[in-house]
Amino acid sequence: MRATVFWVIFFTTHFAFAQSCPPTIPAAPTCTNGCVANTAINNDNLNTGFRRCHISGTSNFGVYSLNGGTLVVTGGNLNINNFDIGGTGSTILVTGGTLTISWRNLNSLGNLRVCGGTVNITGNNYNNGFNYNVASGATLNFNTTFNANGNLTITNRGTVNFNGNGTYGLNNSNNFIDNAGTIVGTNADWALGSNSTIINNTGSITIRDLALNNGNSVNMGDGAALSIRNLASNNQTNSFCVVNAGCANFNVSGSAQMNNPLTSSSGVRYCGPTPSGPGGIGLATVSCDRCNVPLPLTWLYFKAKTIQDGILLQWATNEEFNTAHFEVEHSKNGLDYQVIAEVKTRNLRTRNEYNHTHTNITPSDNYYRIKQVDLDKQFTYSRIVFVSTNDRVDGEQGLLTNIFPNPVSDQLVLSAKRNLGAKVACQLLDLQGRLHCTHQLDGLAPEATLSLPKLPAGLYILHVTSTHFAEKHKVYIQP
Repeated sequence: MRATVFWVIFFTTHFAFAQSCPPTIPAAPTCTNGCVANTAINNDNLNTGFRRCHISGTSNFGVYSLNGGTLVVTGGNLNINNFDIGGTGSTILVTGGTLTISWRNLNSLGNLRVCGGTVNITGNNYNNGFNYNVASGATLNFNTTFNANGNLTITNRGTVNFNGNGTYGLNNSNNFIDNAGTIVGTNADWALGSNSTIINNTGSITIRDLALNNGNSVNMGDGAALSIRNLASNNQTNSFCVVNAGCANFNVSGSAQMNNPLTSSSGVRYCGPTPSGPGGIGLATVSCDRCNVPLPLTWLYFKAKTIQDGILLQWATNEEFNTAHFEVEHSKNGLDYQVIAEVKTRNLRTRNEYNHTHTNITPSDNYYRIKQVDLDKQFTYSRIVFVSTNDRVDGEQGLLTNIFPNPVSDQLVLSAKRNLGAKVACQLLDLQGRLHCTHQLDGLAPEATLSLPKLPAGLYILHVTSTHFAEKHKVYIQP
């Protein structure tokens, strides 16, 4: 039977060492596959022009070899224990599902294009280089450290995780990390050897330690961020650059060894310790202010309500980008907050809904806010929501009227639960009994807006009275 010929051409063009600002990120991977049936088999050896597919189910292969051929994964789970790459042009294309590979031999330059799904990689030596290209929405995991001996290219628009604990070595010449998405290596060190190992970053990179040697450069796009613990060395003069009139963050939480000046660009914002070594930060701007990166997410709502087991907190987001987790914070006075739970984010651009139930609550005022933490440790807060498990003040809170919003900034809305048919007086007092404002209302039909003076943040008491009733509401004024 004559095999179907399937040609795959992959071009990755880089030039000799030079700083390039704005950095150039190579094209996204080509994703056409044409697979209709499972044809990949254990212990296969694909030569140039041959293609095999895995589209469903779970398969465990002991040995698999590419000598110029193409393996396509469109779905299911494919696990390969010993994967060999031989002939030039060998290609792995993943458009869905999960592919898990343990490299055995990488003796020829090959290509792995991740257009969708997840790829897990183990293996620690790249003798002749390799090309990885990850599309938006796809994930590539390097689960062990490795050493690259030149000609390794990682192009990312999705998510790449360096999960190994230790040093990833990029040695010899022509190694490139081209990132327009998110790269995370919490326990990963990058040791960039000499002879043109270059990082082009227009997205977000977070790793543990970084070492830059002669011939290395970090080219940053406008709004890009690189966050590390320690800069182990900087042996290249002006190793960092950023696009003209742009802004990029370089965050160091530990130590910074700078044997040469860091950058000649004031658009590089350096946030970290005073560097050691004779080089210094060059013309970088010392600032921890975040550059004009995309908002980490969009808040759709945050609300709370009492239920039988406690207080149910519900929130929803959209357009999550570079997010790590939420910290649910609680306060009894609206000023001093404590973390009561941590919830992992989904980091998806679609609508995301979350909830948490706060249990074992004693009768009290309860203020909640959500701290959203990014992968690069930056954070933002949600609005504050208030729930009282003290149902009444002086025995009569809120029986006839409602107030909202609470917490409030400048305008409070008072509404009647039923027709009161009488004039209403409202007085706002602080906890020391001092009067701050008074409103005389000609009934509530069905609601009235109270303009509040500018007051310090804190807890106040709103007295609502008429000839027929008197009640009190606790009001929290937020900054």
